[in-house]
Amino acid sequence: TEKNGTFENNLTQLNNFAADCGIPAEMILIPSTGHLKEDLLPDGHLPYQDDMLFAKAKETLINVTFYDFREELKAADTPEQNICYRTDHHLTVWGNQALYRAYLDAHDAYPWAQTFTPTPGFYGTTWSGSGYWGVNPDDIYTWDSHAEVTVTITDSGQEPVVSDSVFFPAHLAEMDKYPVYLDGNHTLVKIENPGAADDTTLLIVKDSYAHCFTAMLAENYQTIYMIDLRYYRD
Repeated sequence: TEKNGTFENNLTQLNNFAADCGIPAEMILIPSTGHLKEDLLPDGHLPYQDDMLFAKAKETLINVTFYDFREELKAADTPEQNICYRTDHHLTVWGNQALYRAYLDAHDAYPWAQTFTPTPGFYGTTWSGSGYWGVNPDDIYTWDSHAEVTVTITDSGQEPVVSDSVFFPAHLAEMDKYPVYLDGNHTLVKIENPGAADDTTLLIVKDSYAHCFTAMLAENYQTIYMIDLRYYRD
């Protein structure tokens, strides 16, 4: 299909970029909610393509360390700490915590233990686009951060916005509260944490699935550049 062709092209471009740069490159592929929650789906549903897509990524990314954290996500899923929202397509804070711990474990690094605070009344993009408006909202969580960070957000033609937190709590008063993590989609976000033990600089090429995950990684790394290629042109 056309979407699979785009997926394979993106994999090839990333693989070539890693080879040209000559620096360690990694990829985390986020599985679909349907794949993670297949036990909740009715009989006879169309098959999800996650197995094929993950296999294609592993085959194509010969210059990239490819992480398949599906089992870690499923193992972290409980009725009390659901890894998937009911009203949104992103992973919940519990899903992102599972990714965070699995990623740092792969690097022999120490994950911080976060203390989470819920905010109720979150209606995400799945709810907004479905027309199935009778469902109850989700909770969305922030946490007590150990990091004293400087977050600099840069968008084309605008003055940079500087914050001392990975959270933007004004969004918690909105229906779609997900932009509480790093203020949503932007061209370039730089996160500096001079107190982090690991002085590695990360470049994260992302879409919005990475926002909560990157906010957690800010605890561990001194410098993170996060770019969104839908907007970044430099």
